[in-house]
Amino acid sequence: MRAIFFAGEKAEVFSGPPPGCGGETVEIPAEGCVWIDANSDEIPHLARAFNLHSLAVEDCADLEQRPKIDEYEEHGFIVANVAREWSGKRFRAEELDIFFADRFLITSHRSPISALDKIFDEARECRPSLGQILYKLLDASVDSFFPVLDEIGDKLEVYDEQILSRPVRRAMDELFFLKRQLLRVRKVLLPQRDMLHSITVRDLPLVDEKLKRYLIDVYDHSMRLAELTETYRDLVSSTVEAHLSVVANRTNEAMRVLAAVSTIFLPLSLIAGIYGMNFENLPGVHSRYGYLGILTVMAVILVFMTRFFRNKELSLIH
Repeated sequence: MRAIFFAGEKAEVFSGPPPGCGGETVEIPAEGCVWIDANSDEIPHLARAFNLHSLAVEDCADLEQRPKIDEYEEHGFIVANVAREWSGKRFRAEELDIFFADRFLITSHRSPISALDKIFDEARECRPSLGQILYKLLDASVDSFFPVLDEIGDKLEVYDEQILSRPVRRAMDELFFLKRQLLRVRKVLLPQRDMLHSITVRDLPLVDEKLKRYLIDVYDHSMRLAELTETYRDLVSSTVEAHLSVVANRTNEAMRVLAAVSTIFLPLSLIAGIYGMNFENLPGVHSRYGYLGILTVMAVILVFMTRFFRNKELSLIH
């Protein structure tokens, strides 16, 4: 747990629980405010001091919450998601819970979040308002998804070219993997977009009209992300369909060739089968040139059938 007390132009940093958090109420300076960054397990210890609603504390303990915003009598409660750095494996997002009121802001998370650490360090130096901190937290949570989608987009371009030029099984497996990851991203982005929209249209503590302009920009970013996710999902589906079409066309081409070869050799097999029955009265059996004659007839049939099918293929193409 760590905290920053803001009083006037001063910012006092605590590496542990701030003064008064263990009692019935927290001691906040008359003209000041406080930002507390805590682990999810530490929120129950702060609940009494800041009069946090039990439902919000319960939601904070459950790390499978959808992005949302709830309003209570004493404070507001936001659940946001921050995308983890993606290295091509399964997509993961860290839940960030935010309790906020006029004079306090409490952030809660299970694992360290680098973007939050950066905002905390900046707050030591420039002494922003709690509303500005809230905006920066929401902006960082939304922007964390851009690198993930950029990497997915780069991979899609590579696999799209591979599948259209030379279909391989590995590329198809990767495409289905990316489709599953896009579904995971979508499940986070859509409710987070709705949550940000709710913030821009409600009257909330810390959120004045000036700050709403910045939050509308964050909402626009979330809209872009949601649209980009849908675009990539459509691209995956179209690439899979293109792959299936290419495979089907190549299979049809192979079947056409096999059918043509079978048809060409059918009369040759018939002739060979008839003369292979070893009857005495077959035409040309006792002739000196009978063998060469049969081979000549078979060669003529082979040439005729081959040219027939080749001309048939050309006529179909044109």
